[in-house]
Amino acid sequence: MISLSTRQKKILDILSSSADVVSGSVLADKLRVSTRTLRTEVTHINDALARSGIQILSYYGRGYGLQNDNRRLFSQLMASMDKAVSRDDRIHYILLQLIDTDDSVDLCDIEDELYISRSTLESDLKIIQEKVCKNEPYINLKIHKNTLIMEDDELKKRNILLHLFLEMWDFNSLQGIQDNPWLEGIEYLEPIHQVLQSVLHKSGILLDEFQFAYLTLSVLLIYTRNLQNHHLYEGNLNDSIVLELARAKKILDQIPLFTKMKPYDGDYAWFAESLSVFHHCNNALTDGELTEEEVQLTDSLLRDLKAEYGLDFSGDQIFYRQLCCEIRKYRFHMVALTSNMRFYYHDIEKKYPFLGDIDRYLEWKLEGIFHYKSRMEEMGHMIPILAAAWVRRADTDQRQMTALLVTGLDTTMAAYLMESISLMFGDRMKLIGWVTPHDIKKAAEMRPSMILTTLADTKTWYESSSVVTLAPVLRPKDIQKINSALEEVELTIRFPKLAYPLESYFPNELRVQKMQGKDIRSLLIEMADLLVKKGYIHHMMDEKQMRYGFPQEDMLFCYFLDGSVPQTVFLDYTLNKEVPWINRKLIRRIVFASISPKDSRFIGSFYCQLSKLN
Repeated sequence: MISLSTRQKKILDILSSSADVVSGSVLADKLRVSTRTLRTEVTHINDALARSGIQILSYYGRGYGLQNDNRRLFSQLMASMDKAVSRDDRIHYILLQLIDTDDSVDLCDIEDELYISRSTLESDLKIIQEKVCKNEPYINLKIHKNTLIMEDDELKKRNILLHLFLEMWDFNSLQGIQDNPWLEGIEYLEPIHQVLQSVLHKSGILLDEFQFAYLTLSVLLIYTRNLQNHHLYEGNLNDSIVLELARAKKILDQIPLFTKMKPYDGDYAWFAESLSVFHHCNNALTDGELTEEEVQLTDSLLRDLKAEYGLDFSGDQIFYRQLCCEIRKYRFHMVALTSNMRFYYHDIEKKYPFLGDIDRYLEWKLEGIFHYKSRMEEMGHMIPILAAAWVRRADTDQRQMTALLVTGLDTTMAAYLMESISLMFGDRMKLIGWVTPHDIKKAAEMRPSMILTTLADTKTWYESSSVVTLAPVLRPKDIQKINSALEEVELTIRFPKLAYPLESYFPNELRVQKMQGKDIRSLLIEMADLLVKKGYIHHMMDEKQMRYGFPQEDMLFCYFLDGSVPQTVFLDYTLNKEVPWINRKLIRRIVFASISPKDSRFIGSFYCQLSKLN
């Protein structure tokens, strides 16, 4: 199957509609690319159409012409041209057109070039206004009759281009730089990539994938914009970048592309600002680098997490510094989540679905403080640090899980029993010793997480510890009892304890309901509709609010949080056969929940309890 980009099809379209040879400079101007990029595109087209009867011929000193001996195939390629242009591609194209000109852009020309209707174009322009006019960089875009005019602010235009390039370029360093037909000047990326990597390493600057891509594309923009006579003459030399300015000049002056075309003062300042921000947002922050405002805000967020979700991360210094880094990213509007990492973040959230709501809560708090609205692709970026903190917390809780043996056996037999229990469960609990039945007061003072006893009568034990009755010689059913008790204790330690038993969340009138949906999505809609009809929720569920996880292999747990929900309720439904969900899971059972704000801190408990449902 022949696959050509929109730009490549545009080249064929221009050549086919011309009665004569088209010069390289004229063709490059129409496409708004360099002649070098044009030559690369022509080579790709000829390679893709080899032996098809369609080729672009190069005439020395004159330009390019089209040899078309397969008009049927050519018509098919041109007919599919409008289908090849996605909404994102159209938005990229329109923005690039506006940024590349100091004059207005004709709407009719855009319609013709993209093969779209006026209504589609107007819809795209609304998205562009939301993207760059109503949010940072807040550039003005005027629509007057049939023309578009963008504010002539080079700094704002570069920031727009930088975000566009980051969206369009796959900057996974393991795979190298990937070609993209919309990315102008891509032929310069390889030398920039190699030199910048070496210079940054010698300068002792450690960057992650996003930061390295950001700086690489910044250098590309400095070169290509100056090459096109779009200069950034002055830089905003505030105190935060003065120290980085010398380093920025040293780095840029070593890039081979700048040997003949020196950057302007504004270019150095713009690059220095990026270096300064990355330094401030580095995860290797020390206590001495934290400002009083950051410390106060971090402490406040940790208190909020404890109050809202019952999670105490205040003793985790790693998470403390990482949260400080996130605060700085919001402060400098440098929040970023790359497309190739988004899939990993989604996988983490499926494993810990309750952490997704905590991430959204933190984002909401920081957005309000710094007046910065996260982009759709940036949402969920704090889930990995929350998951890492969660794992560290679980490990710490395990080490704190203590067990006490209460027995009337003699010393020799008690020692044997303790050794056997330690060998089997030593990685999950700490056995702190044994006491006789006469030392009940001493056992209470030790406050163990669990009490293991060989006594049949456990009525005298206080209720704050789980009690497991064993035989002097451990039997399989005793081992199973200890395992079950450990799971209960772990659940209590790691999550806020449920206010009342899980069964109370399943109203009788919702337990036996026959659904008629043919797929999972329609079943979820029916479940939400049932909750509305029964008066448990006041309006239909917004699918964007829905979260999900997989407590069991064939169980789908869907839930949503809504401030208007008066109480938490669950619907449980078993399908007649396994149904695929998101092309990954075969679902036999659906547990659908509407969770009220007051129960949001119990989401982790709900999730674990559901894994035990028969």
